[in-house]
Amino acid sequence: MIADPARGSAWTMAVLGLAAREVHLCGEEAAVPVVEKILKTTGDELIVNRYERLTPLVVQEESLHGDLSRIQKGDCIVTFSRGQIFSLKKRVEEQTGLMCAVAYGKLPPEIRSEQAALFNDPNSGYDVIVASDAIGMGLNLRIKRVVFEVLHKFDGYRQRPLSVSQIKQIAGRAGRYGLHGEPGGFVTTLYPQDLPELKSTLTMPPESLTHAVIDPTESWMEDVAQLLPSHASIRALFEVPSYVSKVRPPFRAALPSKLDEMVKFIDNRARDLLLADKLMFKNCPVSWREADALDILSQITGLYKEDVRVNLDAVLAVAPLMSTLEGVEKRMGGKVKISTSQVKSALRVLEDMHRTLILYLWLGFRNYMAFHQAEEAYALKERVERALDWCLRKLSGQDLSKGSEPVKDDTGRLEYRQKRKSRDARDEEVRVAVAAAEIVAAARRTVRPDS
Repeated sequence: MIADPARGSAWTMAVLGLAAREVHLCGEEAAVPVVEKILKTTGDELIVNRYERLTPLVVQEESLHGDLSRIQKGDCIVTFSRGQIFSLKKRVEEQTGLMCAVAYGKLPPEIRSEQAALFNDPNSGYDVIVASDAIGMGLNLRIKRVVFEVLHKFDGYRQRPLSVSQIKQIAGRAGRYGLHGEPGGFVTTLYPQDLPELKSTLTMPPESLTHAVIDPTESWMEDVAQLLPSHASIRALFEVPSYVSKVRPPFRAALPSKLDEMVKFIDNRARDLLLADKLMFKNCPVSWREADALDILSQITGLYKEDVRVNLDAVLAVAPLMSTLEGVEKRMGGKVKISTSQVKSALRVLEDMHRTLILYLWLGFRNYMAFHQAEEAYALKERVERALDWCLRKLSGQDLSKGSEPVKDDTGRLEYRQKRKSRDARDEEVRVAVAAAEIVAAARRTVRPDS
């Protein structure tokens, strides 16, 4: 994670400056050289403990040949889209009679933990789990066998193969020590064409890490921004560090992985804000490629610009979030019947509502005066989590027919249209920004006579 373009800087800053007497880092062998170089510059003591897997992990000789009736108790089926997770859940339950728990990235961590608890409990009736790579971190699961449905995932632009590290991390969830009566775990694929790739990948060493990502300081960004033309896009400022950074190895200046989406949003919806506010929204936990998430963020930035103090009710009014929650709560009391399609529709809305509440709380940690209703957000968050858990339980064993995802209403959707600048215009802005950064660097190197 320390080399991840989007999140690596947070890990780097934790290693460099976390206010703790002792910090424990968990990771694979490939990260050790980078961490050693970082701590050599800080003078901190580094103790490396290496651990071997205590139970064997066996790659089975055959795949399941696409036959889901061969799924067994203790299996985890891994796939990488929300729709496919629920499709596989439905088919496995129909073909085997085994109930399936689920775990995927859009589910809140609290709900993922509850689903994991159901799978781990031998008396719950949930004997299989269908999951994304969300199982790779943070969940202790009694998985006996991992079955890969695919060995590639969509990265926002295209389908790409899973890395060696990702495959090893996911496969390694099988047969964890102390979680089974007999030691050892198994891994295979759903389809035979993927099995040779799985076998070869598990014998490979993980990709080596060459750097740790680090963000420039806010004060540095402020200095550069003051020298840019008033009409310049925020893109120029975000790209400057990668052009002029002189950080020494093993560090590398961060370049946002969702740069185009961030720039489009900030230039359209947050251009009039202070740079500190723009940077706050740039770093906030939002899915930059999802229109629904950007609708919510647009509502928040609009309220922030208009009145500074952002009321939670006004944020939630951008979509039918509260009405959906209240509708599910009525049905949880058993007073009103609910169809499978209604449960699925409500589940998606409740996932969006939970992410909205997390976003509001995240912003409140950084500007409590503006995002001042933390207690109300926490209370709603707990209600949403109860409703999400109820929806997932309600879906088990019910008919999840294909193509029954909720129809989205595009009425009143905020638009994100921006005339694309020519490459020459963009390059010119970057050149101006680079020149500004060099001026700032030269000024900082100059020693004042009275200093």
